[in-house]
This record gives sequence, C-alpha cells and structure tokens, in this order.
Amino acid sequence: MKKYTIIMSFRIPALILAAVAYSAFENPLVSILIIAASVPLPWIAVLIANDRPPRKKNEPRTYNYGTIAPSAPAIESPHHTIDG
Repeated sequence: MKKYTIIMSFRIPALILAAVAYSAFENPLVSILIIAASVPLPWIAVLIANDRPPRKKNEPRTYNYGTIAPSAPAIESPHHTIDG
C-alpha cells in the first residue's frame, strides 16, 4: 500500500510539471513526453504493490472455502404454474 501510494503520488506533479514545461519552453513535445511518462505509472504501481514471493507449500491460505455461504438467494424466483 505504501509503495503504491508513493508511485501514484508522482502523477499529479508530473501533470503540473508538464504545464510548467509548456509555459517555460513553449514546446509541446516536452510536455507530451512528461505526460507520456506518467501514463504507465498506475500499471507500474499495481505491479510493484502486488509483487511478493511465491507462496510456500506450508504457508496457510487466507481464504477458507465454504465458510461464507449465502443464507438466501439474492433474487428469489416466483413459482409459476400453468393453468389450463
């Protein structure tokens, strides 16, 4: 979570830097390069935040299958009969 926040905190300053660079250099290429560098930041942040070594065989699972069972269906279907 901390790594994700740190990497994502570079997006807004990059956009501000692109605006400042455009006004300082009056060259849209510099601004476009800065913005293009900030586009893959969310993808990189997610990859780095989710990076962890593979789970070992003796490491317990955190989700227990079948322990959370719904008590009733979310939408109940009405019983239809054919009269006739």
